[in-house]
Amino acid sequence: MRNVGMVLGIAVAGAVLYNLAPVTASTHPGSFTPQEIQEFLRGLHWAFITGVAFAGTAALTSLLAAERKKQQGQAEEASPSNSGALPSIESSDNSTTDSMREDNGK
Repeated sequence: MRNVGMVLGIAVAGAVLYNLAPVTASTHPGSFTPQEIQEFLRGLHWAFITGVAFAGTAALTSLLAAERKKQQGQAEEASPSNSGALPSIESSDNSTTDSMREDNGK
């Protein structure tokens, strides 16, 4: 799952960066003009802001899901219905244990 997150993060950041600072902005290789540098940095800035927004949304979603799961666990723990529960060991027949105790006492 972590790999999917990294791939999506790079894809979204690249899409935002090149949407705001297209590759065609520089028609010649080598040094860039101050305007081209500013255009690239503006695109990079928005790519980082988009990444922060996605990370914040994911963190908030995870916290809410964990809280909901915790509340469901507490509700199940508080409910006295044990209709599908297995019988406890204490209520099982202890005749074997009792006969072993009698043999040891002889």
